[in-house]
Amino acid sequence: NTMKAVGFDDAALARLEQEAQDDVRRMCTDPFLYGTLKEFGLHILLEVSSFEWMLSRLASRMGNFLVKHHRMKQADLLWFFYHSEKDIQHAEEALDTIVDYVNYYGFSSEELDSILGIAFRENVFLRRYFPRGASA
Repeated sequence: NTMKAVGFDDAALARLEQEAQDDVRRMCTDPFLYGTLKEFGLHILLEVSSFEWMLSRLASRMGNFLVKHHRMKQADLLWFFYHSEKDIQHAEEALDTIVDYVNYYGFSSEELDSILGIAFRENVFLRRYFPRGASA
């Protein structure tokens, strides 16, 4: 287990799981930024695709960094090395899926620009993994 390999004990794992549940609860109860589920669906596709793209390019580098600088075993970091390979394919497929979605629902250029602006108005990676005020 990667989390145990980096030093998470059972209490820390329980806190992390609780924080993840709180995050899901918050996302389900926060005000909705979009007028339709069609627009929200595109937002989700764009955000997930950006993560696939990022992982396809950085996951193996992150794994290698942890092996080299934190003396972790590569076997404990399989998630990183798996994603570095699989997410290249996922990122490429995601672009096709986005094009199909946009064409199917007939988004105008203005609608697409607006949704892109909302989805990426701030760094999505920092927002998701390093929220302001998060504990170290």
